[in-house]
Amino acid sequence: MKSLFFIMLIAFTTILSGCFVGSKTPLFTDGDDLGVSSNTYALKNTSNEVSMMGLLLLSRKGNTHQFHDALIAATEDRSIIDLYQGSLVFKKIPSYSNYFLIQNTQVYNGENIYSYWLAHKKERRLQISMMKLNNQQLQIAKKSGLKFSDGKRSVTVDSKESLIEYAQYWLELKGSDWVSDSISEKTLADGDRQSSFQIIESQPIINTAKQHIYDQLCLIAAGHPDDTDVQALPAPNAKGVRSISQIKPEAMAFCRRESLNTAPFAVQYALARAYFQHHIYLPKGSDEGSLAISKRLVAAGDPLAHILLASHYLSGTGVEKNLAKAQKILEQSAPHPAVLASLGYYYLYGYLGKKDEQQAKVLFEQAIELGSVIAMGRLGLMYQNGLGIEKDQKKGLTLIIQAANKGDSEAQYYLGNTYYYARGTPLNYTRALSNYKKAAAGNYARAMYALGFMYYQGQGVEASRIETLSWLRKGAKLDDIAARDLHSEVYYNNPATVDKNDTYQKWLLEGAESGNPRLQFLLGSLYENGREQQSDKHNSRALFWYQKAANQGHNHAQYASALILLKLRNHRDALEYLTKASAENFALATLKLGDLHTNGLSSGNNAVALKADIQKAISYYEMAAQQGNSNGLLKAGMTYYSGRIKGIRRIAINKTKALNYFKQAAASGIPRAQGILGSIYQYGDGVAQDYKKAFNLYQKAAAQDDTESIFALGTLYQYGYGVKQDYAQAITWYNKASAKQYPRSWNNLGILIEKGRGTKRDLPNAINFYQLAADKGIAEAHGNLARIWATEPATRNADKAFEHAKTAIEIQDKAYFHELLAAAYAAKGQFQDAIAEQATAIAMSARSNFSHPIQDYRLKLYREHKRLTCVKEEGPGCF
Repeated sequence: MKSLFFIMLIAFTTILSGCFVGSKTPLFTDGDDLGVSSNTYALKNTSNEVSMMGLLLLSRKGNTHQFHDALIAATEDRSIIDLYQGSLVFKKIPSYSNYFLIQNTQVYNGENIYSYWLAHKKERRLQISMMKLNNQQLQIAKKSGLKFSDGKRSVTVDSKESLIEYAQYWLELKGSDWVSDSISEKTLADGDRQSSFQIIESQPIINTAKQHIYDQLCLIAAGHPDDTDVQALPAPNAKGVRSISQIKPEAMAFCRRESLNTAPFAVQYALARAYFQHHIYLPKGSDEGSLAISKRLVAAGDPLAHILLASHYLSGTGVEKNLAKAQKILEQSAPHPAVLASLGYYYLYGYLGKKDEQQAKVLFEQAIELGSVIAMGRLGLMYQNGLGIEKDQKKGLTLIIQAANKGDSEAQYYLGNTYYYARGTPLNYTRALSNYKKAAAGNYARAMYALGFMYYQGQGVEASRIETLSWLRKGAKLDDIAARDLHSEVYYNNPATVDKNDTYQKWLLEGAESGNPRLQFLLGSLYENGREQQSDKHNSRALFWYQKAANQGHNHAQYASALILLKLRNHRDALEYLTKASAENFALATLKLGDLHTNGLSSGNNAVALKADIQKAISYYEMAAQQGNSNGLLKAGMTYYSGRIKGIRRIAINKTKALNYFKQAAASGIPRAQGILGSIYQYGDGVAQDYKKAFNLYQKAAAQDDTESIFALGTLYQYGYGVKQDYAQAITWYNKASAKQYPRSWNNLGILIEKGRGTKRDLPNAINFYQLAADKGIAEAHGNLARIWATEPATRNADKAFEHAKTAIEIQDKAYFHELLAAAYAAKGQFQDAIAEQATAIAMSARSNFSHPIQDYRLKLYREHKRLTCVKEEGPGCF
């Protein structure tokens, strides 16, 4: 029912506003040939005064040429002239209307014109108008008693009438909406200032003007709240309407009277429409709620109210759904272009129970005869797509263009679609974009979605996330579901990086609750990874939404659900989700199955046991590569290369197969595979040693930000393997690896800095780098610190040397570290221990067929109870 409600709301709002959702005109625009909004239609059917105000306010929208005849006719009534005079507080009335009014008004006396001229001194058109006054009129104006100045000093006024004029002048000059403190105290003495407002507020004509202005604001607030001009309008709280979320309070503020029943139909209707859009259907008291107001207006014979009331019964909002009653309400309305266009729309799409394209065509044609532009565009759409009638794209395009040229936003959207989908015209993204923008300017929400999509895809424009979100946000605020949902997809594409936003999260939740699996997945991801989310210790909320999407076949959600279920030891469901996703070629799930078969799963606590099966794991890895994820090749290669999984021998080492997998993965652009293959060539592991190949592979991997390859390039430059030795280049690459927190780079930077190679020698700085690496468990760094503390006279610290040497041996038991421990014992004066450790080191070297005379020399020193002493790493027996 909820989805149907939105369909009904779209259809209803389209008829009301001349666009799919919302319009620049507060009520429907049925496309009459004059191009005047239905504000004019509604207001002209209440009173001349209200009509006058409507026309004047319409002038600020630039529709000057369409209503000048009506304006001239209205000025024959002196009360309307006074009303217009009282409406000066409305800041947006353009000078062109003032000029036209003066030029065409016989009863407008010089006194009034003089005050207008003072309020608009800088407008040349009004100066010209003053020049055209005859002498008698000019003398009357000058005798009005208004002694206006430049506004920089107090002015004494000598009559009640002039005080009113003076107050109005300052209200206009200061741009205030009846806010007393906006008039500078430097301008009027306190008494004059207060009395000015007391007098002006007490004038019935002023209060009448204010009420009519608020009536207009009511219409505007209910119609297009995001329009920039509307945002600039004065409001009781000195703020403009800011967003569609404020329609309800702003429309209520502008539309309410002591008795809403006394308001013009247009005002009552605007408030009812605002209530409908914000789901306030039932009466609150005696005269509020869209259902109550629309029933009252239908009883009074207002045709537009028939559409609103029918929408209630069509969608079952506030009443029991009753299509027959909705149809009857519409058919009982007096002939009206908007009602006929509504009926045609409902018959076209079957909203009254069944489709009847022929009846829709007849109703659209009747509406067009009565001046409906929106019906013209819709009939064009029927011809263009052959909806129940013989397809005629040329005729359809002609009707759509005619409606679009008359300013119908929906037709402009159709025209955009014509160029976007190449319907009878060549595909043209530029023209599509242009027409979508015209439709969006009329607050046609689906056009905003189309613009957001084009900026998202980079169609006819440069792709822009900012523009995408901007257009989609506008459409979402006008309740376009497609815009709302795509906004959620774009904004929450990486939930871990976005800030919390209550409105956007509400949209995401609405989309997820409506059953959209993509948004359900994103909401799950937001709960799992969003940095602003509340703690979800066991990922219960994340899993809830992941499974909602997973059960609709969303593969990524199946994978994400499986990962959480594995943590919860629900192996059975996890394996089921992974298997389903893998069968749909979701490579991440296939890779995970490979990992699970590599390591196996233990049973217990309702967990299902899965026996390790390396061959099956490798088959999953190969399958993942076929599905487009070459990391499977990398994993298969690593399995054959080491033959060990978590340190346990699981399969026979086969470096030939491993090399083949690594080559395939490297060729497909996997940076880690390129780095491993580079290492294989650097050390000649199963292949002929080739530093050049190693260098080239490291470069490719480093270009993709592979940290180990970045470090490896540093070693090649440091030792001159495959490239000319270049310590400065080595430092550059080590610094890059250091920036990525790679500990081995800190050790190698320490070596170069200690030796002064490629940079100035700086032993304290070198020690700092060694310590950083040692803290991360790098055995060589512990060894370097042990060497410095044991042998450098300036820094000798036997205890530190001993601790670092012992730690190095614990990490990696090799002869060199035993020699460093021997040096540390000697530094402590424990020569028997030094002799024993040195002997151990010599024996270990012999077993590995590596012995050196300097080892014997160090042993001789220790037997003589001598320590190793090295200055800048130089001295007898130094390392």
